[in-house]
Amino acid sequence: SKREQLTHRIVMTVQVILVIFPFALVGYSSVAGMGLEEAMRSDPAFAVSFIAAMAQPLAAWILRFAYRHYAAGDGGYALGNVIGLICAEAFLQNLVGLAGMALILWRMWPVTGGELSEWRERRGAAGVLVDISGAIAVLAIGLICAFASWRLGA
Repeated sequence: SKREQLTHRIVMTVQVILVIFPFALVGYSSVAGMGLEEAMRSDPAFAVSFIAAMAQPLAAWILRFAYRHYAAGDGGYALGNVIGLICAEAFLQNLVGLAGMALILWRMWPVTGGELSEWRERRGAAGVLVDISGAIAVLAIGLICAFASWRLGA
């Protein structure tokens, strides 16, 4: 359907944007007139931003798996991972990623209906944790980056 084609395009666009983030940050450091290593050494906040940017391709990869499950009819898996990635993007302080994931959740939610509860009951707590382990890993990186940013006052 046209709706699903648009959802697929949105997912692909968000994935591409997330993968570009580390390259954009490296390009920014070059334009600023210093190398990546020098930028990280001279500015701890830049180092935290670099770590957050490096987590973005991992988020894109997890989004890819989530979308495949969504397309195959496993909406609970997809929604669980997208919700986890929304939390991760918030802690990574990536407004573009946060908005993209929120848009994807908004697109997927009406199609999947109540599959989130059904998936949770079918898989159990351990199964759910296994299913969203990738999103949890990105969330852990996000928590570390957020804590470091707060400590640096950035």
